[in-house]
Amino acid sequence: MKYLIVALFTFFSVFSNAQNSISISDKVILNSSVDLERTIDLHKQKNGQTDDVAGYRIQITSNNDRTKIYNLRSAVYQQFPDIKNYLKYEQPYYRLRIGDFKSRLEARKYLEKVIQYFPSAFIVTDEVKVR
Repeated sequence: MKYLIVALFTFFSVFSNAQNSISISDKVILNSSVDLERTIDLHKQKNGQTDDVAGYRIQITSNNDRTKIYNLRSAVYQQFPDIKNYLKYEQPYYRLRIGDFKSRLEARKYLEKVIQYFPSAFIVTDEVKVR
């Protein structure tokens, strides 16, 4: 399959008169009007500055009563002092979430502990801290 794709790619690149030229050998050489190296460097720089990536958290509850949420947050902290908790407000609800899990599997393992104390907890996708 790979050889077919390479053969087709080579065939079309030889017979096309495009602005970009491609030479297939040990290295791929791209001639383009866009500065690709600069764009890639800017992308790397931006990613190096951010601490957030797509990941998972465990949502303990969602409620519009602020007092109940803060009391529950205290209970979560007492049961699980080793994990960070997050209180997020999206009108009209407060959402109490815990953890910074990179994979769903990690979140699932921790959910098994959490669900003993908070049976309505479930896994949600969120931006998580990596540092």
